[in-house]
Amino acid sequence: LHTQDGVYLIRDAMNHIESRIDPAIFTRIHRSQIVNLNFIKEIQPWGHGDYVVLMQNGETLNLSRRYRDRVFDRI
Repeated sequence: LHTQDGVYLIRDAMNHIESRIDPAIFTRIHRSQIVNLNFIKEIQPWGHGDYVVLMQNGETLNLSRRYRDRVFDRI
């Protein structure tokens, strides 16, 4: 878990974490990543239906094809 205060390790299934957070604010972008939609700066195509998500803090994350429609429906 990456926050403004630091990085924390959570040992739980992604599906369980995803079921406990607000889907209006958070969405899954990859099998191992959930992001806060309010902190997405830009989404760029990366080829073969994949995308790169640029976060406001400068971090880049992969948006997989599997979760692409879910993200684009929410932004």
